[in-house]
Amino acid sequence: MRKGELLKLRWRDIDIATGTITIRDPKSGEDEHVLMNETTKCSLRTLWEARSKIVALKDRALEAPSGFVFIAPRGGYIHDLKRYWYPVLERAGLEDFHFHDLRHTFASRAAMSGVDLYTLQALMRHRSPLMTQRYAHLSAAHQREAIRRLDRWHDRQSTAAER
Repeated sequence: MRKGELLKLRWRDIDIATGTITIRDPKSGEDEHVLMNETTKCSLRTLWEARSKIVALKDRALEAPSGFVFIAPRGGYIHDLKRYWYPVLERAGLEDFHFHDLRHTFASRAAMSGVDLYTLQALMRHRSPLMTQRYAHLSAAHQREAIRRLDRWHDRQSTAAER
C-alpha cells in the first residue's frame, strides 16, 4: 500500500476473515482491494489487541473500531510519518531510505520468490506492466542463481544423454 493509503486506513476497511483490505479513494479513484498474507493479519490482530489494552488501562476510548488503524500517541490522525519514520531509520542505521522504497522492496522480493509479472502487477495495483517492471528489481545474487540453474539443467541433460 502507499503511505497515504496506510495513513487513511480504518479498521472498518479490514476484513481478517477474507484477508482483504479495502482502500477507499485510492490513486486510481475507485475503491480497491488488497490481499493480506498471514504476517499482515497477525500484525493487525496484535495492533488491535494492544490498542484494546491501552484503552482499558487509560479508561478512555482512543478510537472506535471504525477509527484509524494508525493513530498518533494521543489518538489523533497521523498527518505525516516523519516524527516516527526518521528515528526508526536512525536506530536501524539506514540512510537514504524512503517510505516508498518499501513498495520497491515488496515488488522485488515477490518477483525473486517466483511471482509472475502479471500477478505482481495486480498485487501492486499498477495499470501498466511497464510500471511493475520499474518496481521489481532483481538482485545480483538472484540473477547469478538464475544463471546457475542453467548449468544444473545442462548437467542433467548431459547425464541423461550419457545413459
